Amino acid sequence: MITYNHEKFIDKAIESVLTQEIEVGVELVIGEDCSVDSTRSIVETYAPRFPGVIRLVTSNENVGTMKNFVRTIEACRGDYIAFLEADDYWTSKDKLRLQTAFLDEHPDCALCHHRVSYLDDATGEIVGEFPVPQRRIERTTGSELVGGNFIQTCSLMIRRKAIPRLSEDFVKLKLADYPICVLASHNGWIGYIDQNMGVYRLHAGSAWSGQDIDYRDAGIRQMVRFMALSLSREYRGPWVARFLQNLHSDLSLKSRSGNIRSTVGAGGALLWYGIWLDTVRAPLLLYYATRLLAGAARRRLLMLWHGTVA
Repeated sequence: MITYNHEKFIDKAIESVLTQEIEVGVELVIGEDCSVDSTRSIVETYAPRFPGVIRLVTSNENVGTMKNFVRTIEACRGDYIAFLEADDYWTSKDKLRLQTAFLDEHPDCALCHHRVSYLDDATGEIVGEFPVPQRRIERTTGSELVGGNFIQTCSLMIRRKAIPRLSEDFVKLKLADYPICVLASHNGWIGYIDQNMGVYRLHAGSAWSGQDIDYRDAGIRQMVRFMALSLSREYRGPWVARFLQNLHSDLSLKSRSGNIRSTVGAGGALLWYGIWLDTVRAPLLLYYATRLLAGAARRRLLMLWHGTVA
């Protein structure tokens, strides 16, 4: 569990872990990132009451969401790691038991998830359920994640040995749950349990849903680039295709503006990464880049001709 400024929510999140009914031992590792509200003091009241169960990971200064996420993961000692951010909570006392049993029964499964409800915190109303029905598949592969993340964080349990070493480039990302699912899924398949066992809160202070669309779009594009450049050749194909598609979209947008410099920059990026990552498609990418650059040049000349630019 990672937390920052969750004083309104953290009690419910912790209690939803403590009420789990499971025969094996459960350790709750809480990464508290120097909140400026009373979150830390709340956590510190729980830890002595549950020695050997709650362990606090913190520091004397704020390290940011991603570093807090990584250090909390690295502090976990169990064979399986379940994820719960402190503004969400679990609704079934059997959640951990069912997921550990699923992973025990399927040793080649790297991670599993389940349905969750979306709660509008402002109204107190349930406004949806995730994942969408077509993504409720008992067994799927990591390549399916290239089309979008269908695993809600509070539903996620990963086999710890399936998580690779998390690099400095991973820490630079804007989101953690989506990429860690992708990375772990290359060490096994993705399982799904068709039960609703958690709640994801929608509120203005959310680290992800509370951000605007531009921030989230930039975060996803950054992650796609990370996967295209970081994964082994065996797994990176779909991510390379999506990354190059993003670069092509950038080039198309820049070419329509008539700005030669930005168009050349976007075209250069597409060609550089295309040649490096996908030599088969490189000639086609060169053709597209040349056409779009020529189009940008024509637009620039027309703008100059009509006196619309200085």
